[in-house]
Amino acid sequence: MTSVTSAFYDLQWEKLPEDFILPDDPVDNIHQPALAGALTDSLEVAGKIPETAVTTTNYGICATVKGKIVVKAPDWAYIQVFPSTTRGL
Repeated sequence: MTSVTSAFYDLQWEKLPEDFILPDDPVDNIHQPALAGALTDSLEVAGKIPETAVTTTNYGICATVKGKIVVKAPDWAYIQVFPSTTRGL
């Protein structure tokens, strides 16, 4: 038997307050930037990253979840559909 439980989260995407201090923890893996670059390069060479997609490294994702500011910093991300900044021009 499979049981699935889902929860509702009050999630908000807002600009961080001016006085919010981002953590400046040391990097766990000093080789991460080179690995992320190699992964992106290999996907580009293989033609696996369409013009509508973007890969990102070295950034933070900030959201407010249940009233608490949460910051996560993935080493690498692939965003399949990235809206054009020139849309409507």
